[in-house]
Formats: sequence, structure tokens, C-alpha cells
Amino acid sequence: MEVQLTDNTLSKAPPVSLGELIKLPAGLSGFPETQTFSLLCTDDYWPYYLLRPCNNDQSQILVIEPGGWVPGYSPMISKSDANWLDIYDSRDALFLNLINIVSFENEEVYIDLKNPIVLNRNNLVGRQLTLKNAEDYSNPQRLIVQSNAV
Repeated sequence: MEVQLTDNTLSKAPPVSLGELIKLPAGLSGFPETQTFSLLCTDDYWPYYLLRPCNNDQSQILVIEPGGWVPGYSPMISKSDANWLDIYDSRDALFLNLINIVSFENEEVYIDLKNPIVLNRNNLVGRQLTLKNAEDYSNPQRLIVQSNAV
């Protein structure tokens, strides 16, 4: 079964309990040796979330749950990725897209639509992968979000 995100509703509720440990056994682009991250957010940064490596690295990775922010975004993962993640229902998949901020003042915020982190909501194990329908999207994609983030 292929998994496709179909619920593009916007919610201010965090996708998982904040501070939860997220496991990425294959690491993350730029962090190949790091397998555990914590998910953090404050009202000041909503709708963005911070992923922090749990290895005493002071780095922070900015991500966003795409639902409601990217019109027409309907990411699809392959059957083999869904099986690896133990996802058999689209409601069990959590998509987090990486964000690159050039300038908040000039609204130069870009989202990676082709290579999200996909997590199983039940066990918080995931991986960064290339979407099955990656050719439907361009990278980087400019993102316009009304936020208090600075």
C-alpha cells in the first residue's frame, strides 16, 4: 500500500507531544550519525518546530508540518517506505518538511517539498526520504507563513 497525505487541515496542535524523542535510524541529511532528535516548539515559533539532535550538538533544524500551508501538496511515499516505517494507514504518517530561512524580514523562507521526514505517529520512528511523486514539486519552494517567529 502506498501512503498519501490527504488531510491538509491546519492545526495549531503539535503533531506529537513536544519534547518527544524522534528516532531516525538512518540519520538525517547533514546529521548522518545522529539517530535521535527531540521535537520542540513555542508559540513564538509556531507553525515551525525545532528538531534538536540528542547528542549534545547545539544545532537546530527547522521543520513544518505541511498540512494547510502548502496548497495542493499531496505527498506520496512508496510501498517499500511505508512498509519500512510500519505505516499502513495515511493517518499514521506524520510529514515534517525541512525549512531554510534566508530572511524573515523579506519573507524569504523556503520549504523542501521533495524530501520530507516521514514519521510513524505511533512509534515516532521515521526517515528522511524522497517522495514517490517528487517530480510533482519544485525545490526550493517559497513558503509564505504568517508567524511570530523572528
